[in-house]
Amino acid sequence: MEETTVPVFVGGVPKTARCVEYTEDDGSVRLLTVTEGKKKEVAEVYAADGVVRVIGCGGYYNPWSGTVEHVVDVQGARGAYALLVSVREVLGLCRIVRIKRLN
Repeated sequence: MEETTVPVFVGGVPKTARCVEYTEDDGSVRLLTVTEGKKKEVAEVYAADGVVRVIGCGGYYNPWSGTVEHVVDVQGARGAYALLVSVREVLGLCRIVRIKRLN
């Protein structure tokens, strides 16, 4: 997946975040990232103001793919749905490697 870097504010401190775009059925785009620290949760970045909001609540390790799988609930323009977001650690950095819509 192609990553883009966007400016964000974490705890009021300006930083940058590596994000992956997810395009909804209606063409709108969500920016998803993985938080830093021990938890490494999936979060949505609001590019207009740089706010980062955690949308995942933990995950499970898949030993066959070497990824941590996060199921996140998203409220889209046409209703709520779930995404399966696969995260892999590469060179000490956690990256989103796959996003799959579940419903």
